[in-house]
Amino acid sequence: MFKNKMLLSLVILMVVALAGGGYLYLKSQPPKQLLTVKVGTMAIVDCLQIFVAEEKGFFKEEGLSVEATPMAGGAVIAPAVESGELDIGFSNLVSIIIAHEKGSDFKFLTPGAFKDEDKGNFVLVVAKNSNIANPKDLEGKTIAINTLQGILEMDMKAWAEKNSVEYSKLKVVAVPFPNMESALESKQVDVALIVEPYTTIGINNGSIRIFDARVLDAIASRLMISSWFAKESWLESNPNEAKAFRKAIIKANTYIQSHPQEMPEILSKYTRLQKEIASQTVINAYMNDILKKDIQVMIDASYKYGYIKQSFDARDIVAQDLPLK
Repeated sequence: MFKNKMLLSLVILMVVALAGGGYLYLKSQPPKQLLTVKVGTMAIVDCLQIFVAEEKGFFKEEGLSVEATPMAGGAVIAPAVESGELDIGFSNLVSIIIAHEKGSDFKFLTPGAFKDEDKGNFVLVVAKNSNIANPKDLEGKTIAINTLQGILEMDMKAWAEKNSVEYSKLKVVAVPFPNMESALESKQVDVALIVEPYTTIGINNGSIRIFDARVLDAIASRLMISSWFAKESWLESNPNEAKAFRKAIIKANTYIQSHPQEMPEILSKYTRLQKEIASQTVINAYMNDILKKDIQVMIDASYKYGYIKQSFDARDIVAQDLPLK
């Protein structure tokens, strides 16, 4: 009996020792090396996905380290992606549609920011004391958009057509979003096509008023406005990074939908907004599924308004493994 107990004790000690040794072995292993991706972003609500993915550790969960660089818009981010300065960029659809016709191999790799029936994304604003009262009043006026040859310029063309305004009589100029409020106050421009959080900032400052809150309705009631893109050659060479980035962004989409109360604090942190203003900011729609028509309507509009010479299939600017419904 004693020998049996001795044997049992030895077995237990060996198991404990092996378990402990295994634990020490695991603890001694270096942390898993994160894959690094360089991403071009903007300090606007449309980029909320990347803020949330970083804040909640979704990138790290997927094995990624993201180096984000804030930039003015898709028209300047795209060349940086093309040159290899960036791996992934954020852009409105129109800039990528134009680049595609010029021979670029850019592809959208995630669901992005959507316009849906319930939310206004781009808003036409004027100075608080402006006497502009109806669409025809814009003829002969100077309109500020963030970059030329992008979604906002096309949106103005669609809006002008819908409201029987002669677009040729509008003077459209490029002004960065953060400078639009001061440009209106100083009368450098008469109207601005603006996005959050700058709409809420201007309203809170008492310097602007909304002229039309549903500008994108001139194109469609629902569409994908912007998203994250990369060169097809980069996607083929870096499938793990691309897949990890998409998974993290989709996790962020789900989190945004299920935790709206946390978004003001995250927006405040990553855009340097005051929390009070961030809490009043209109959040875009973020969806995990893309309908083909969400993109096709923008391609067809780009053709209609002369940004491209012929229309093409939406599948042509979407990553091969990203499903369109």
